[in-house]
Amino acid sequence: MKKFYLAALLAGTALAPAAYAQDANQQQQQMQQGGAQFNEIQAQIRQANTALEQQDAQTAREQLAQIIQRLEQMTSQVEGEQRQEVTMLRDQLVEADTALAGEDIDAAMIVLAE
Repeated sequence: MKKFYLAALLAGTALAPAAYAQDANQQQQQMQQGGAQFNEIQAQIRQANTALEQQDAQTAREQLAQIIQRLEQMTSQVEGEQRQEVTMLRDQLVEADTALAGEDIDAAMIVLAE
């Protein structure tokens, strides 16, 4: 579910109204960048989930740290509801990372599944 939600969220942040885009090429580039960000974040979430399934907390924490950092950067690039949603997702990943810091892989998996 998060993957679809994140895709919609990133697509929304990548789209600029035509009135604000200097030209159609710029708008298309922004859409491609948003899609690329989504693909990279989605891949990292999959890697973190795979690591958790294999009981590899260290790899999962590394992936979560990278995703959290990217989401923190995105927070400054979005406004309003989108900013709130990015922040909520980041907070959820921080919660999973905290569970992993306490060596509770099961709790981290539950948090990521929410």
